[in-house]
Amino acid sequence: MALPGGGSPIEEPLGVNETVVTTAAQGPAGFAQTNRRLLGFSSALHRWTEVQLGVEEQVEQERVLPRVLLVQTNRRVHGFQESRGHWFSEALGPNETVQQIQGRGHVAVAVTLERALAFSAFTGGFFS
Repeated sequence: MALPGGGSPIEEPLGVNETVVTTAAQGPAGFAQTNRRLLGFSSALHRWTEVQLGVEEQVEQERVLPRVLLVQTNRRVHGFQESRGHWFSEALGPNETVQQIQGRGHVAVAVTLERALAFSAFTGGFFS
């Protein structure tokens, strides 16, 4: 459940045997991870948006900023644009691993040994 300022609670139902693993919030952005999906909350749009986790896809780290969520799994990097309530995903190469995730303001970056993946709250999508 998210409770945007001055608004009514906004719930996202869980599926059968779906459990919440972790939650976080920063400013207008909210994040929840379940055993099946990632949920991003947009206060601007008053809604939750999901991205399904793949089979055997495991979350390794996340970064929650007021306008951007960046979540790294063993297979992909997912970015959530709070203003549009939209997820973007970028596949990692077969031997590519994220070394660190950093972020500030409206930009977050996932750094691997092969590339840096930047995600912007203004434009959405990944840039390397």
